[in-house]
Amino acid sequence: MNCGEGGAPVRGYLAMPRGAAPKSLPICLFAHGAGVRGASNRSRIEVALRYARQGGGAIALDLNAHGMKNGQPQSYYDQLDKGPLKGYKDWPIANREDYYFRGMYLRIQRALDYLCSREEWDGERVLVIGGSQGGAQAAALCGLDKRVTHAVIREPGMMDLGGSLVGRKSGPPWLTEEHGVTEAFMRWAPYFDMAFMLEHSHAKLLFECGWVDMSCTPSSILAGYNVARGEKTIYTYPFRPHYSPRGKYRVEWDRLVNKRYSEFIQEALKKRP
Repeated sequence: MNCGEGGAPVRGYLAMPRGAAPKSLPICLFAHGAGVRGASNRSRIEVALRYARQGGGAIALDLNAHGMKNGQPQSYYDQLDKGPLKGYKDWPIANREDYYFRGMYLRIQRALDYLCSREEWDGERVLVIGGSQGGAQAAALCGLDKRVTHAVIREPGMMDLGGSLVGRKSGPPWLTEEHGVTEAFMRWAPYFDMAFMLEHSHAKLLFECGWVDMSCTPSSILAGYNVARGEKTIYTYPFRPHYSPRGKYRVEWDRLVNKRYSEFIQEALKKRP
């Protein structure tokens, strides 16, 4: 699928229960975090299969944020990271149409267009899931598309982008000279700030943030959470950095936060009579 603007195509892995009847399944769309070359940055068939099996079954797509080819040798991703996609988060922009993340958000919206065209979709439920950069994609889709009914937005980036201008640390990408910010970027950044975009969301939302996350800070996440409309819940954990807690904190986090995340997904995708 093409994103509709001459950019990279939509790529990912699609899975659903075999023989599903028309109008019988919800949609589950999964978006990845920032980066290019790591295993966690690529679409994986096992992720699509896992979500396709949850609840009462779902049309599940594990979306590749950059439109990269799937299942390639490590050298392919290394070359993209060193070449065409090097430093993509900090690319300067002269206008909003040229910003890299605009293409990323168009890709996830085009992915949803395709999923909603499937005859198996029940015509009602759309769940989108993502963390970090994937959380930004999930939040963007909530703001851009009223078809989204549920979203899991974990430690999201791209929120409160102007926070650094008044003494707060925003979510990445950061508006600092160190990151190549130009005057033009300052003008167009609000169009891509989830703290503005989420104001248009009416989905049921589950947020997560960690109090010691120095990448996607609690203040930036709360800026987006506070403006989001509709039913919403946020789970915080004091010992959660930007990655999942480890050691003795992992067990408690699994019980207090991760378990509820799983329950939210099961409820959104449960089989209906």
